[in-house]
Amino acid sequence: MNKRMSRLIFSQNIWKNIKMPKGHDPSWNSADMWYYATLREAAEAKGFSSQRAEIIAEAAVSKRLYPGVMYDKTLEEEILSVSRE
Repeated sequence: MNKRMSRLIFSQNIWKNIKMPKGHDPSWNSADMWYYATLREAAEAKGFSSQRAEIIAEAAVSKRLYPGVMYDKTLEEEILSVSRE
């Protein structure tokens, strides 16, 4: 049985279960998964669609793991806007 991992976070006064993306980088540790879940929820709270929030959060984790990684200007700005709060 292959279950997707998830993390439970508290956001906007409710508990939310955030699933990890399919095929996420196997080098992610628990802290990276919490970072992903937190940023994904923050992106959705800022009005991004669920799909876009997943992209932003996954890219942010990759930037954290691999500091030299650069994305297009739009995605870089979205990562900054979500991670600032």
